[in-house]
Amino acid sequence: MGLISWFKEKIKMLFKTDAEKAFGVETYLSPEMENAIKLWEQLEGAHNLTPPWVKGKVETIKFSNTIADELAKLITQNIDIKVQGIRAGVMPEQMQKVIDEYVLQKSTDFMCDVAKFGGVMAKWDGKGIQFLRPDMFLVTEFNSNGEILGAIFFSYHAEGKKYYTRAEWHRFETTKRVIDESGQTETVRIYRISNK
Repeated sequence: MGLISWFKEKIKMLFKTDAEKAFGVETYLSPEMENAIKLWEQLEGAHNLTPPWVKGKVETIKFSNTIADELAKLITQNIDIKVQGIRAGVMPEQMQKVIDEYVLQKSTDFMCDVAKFGGVMAKWDGKGIQFLRPDMFLVTEFNSNGEILGAIFFSYHAEGKKYYTRAEWHRFETTKRVIDESGQTETVRIYRISNK
């Protein structure tokens, strides 16, 4: 187990409450789902864990990983995405480059994580798209359709014996902005990111 994995495992219990305190927000992660995420991660990882449904002295060969890998290969086998019909200029080329480099090249990997962990979250990082497993984010807001409108994302960094966790809270906020010299305002919805 690498240092970052070890660090994540040791402090994972603190994330929910610490994130809620740091940002003053409620997160939506039930104890049952938190336990399921931990179990999925342990079964997928290098842990020598026998699944709880296996009784007696039976050793597992982690066949679920093989099934997830094969399923991901089949799903993404002929995948292709082309950007067209968007504004003229460099925007379509830039979008196509991001899709080619961060979605198509990594599609099998993130689809494998979808199969193993029940889903992934796509997050823009300023250069490309990251696909994060359920243990790397907490949902803070969603609408009646179940679409996620806010989340706290975690990233980890180690320097020697020092370990760092970064929490980013992404959400939409409604605010007023001045639109003319007379002080006239309009209500706008903005995308805001806070870091701790």
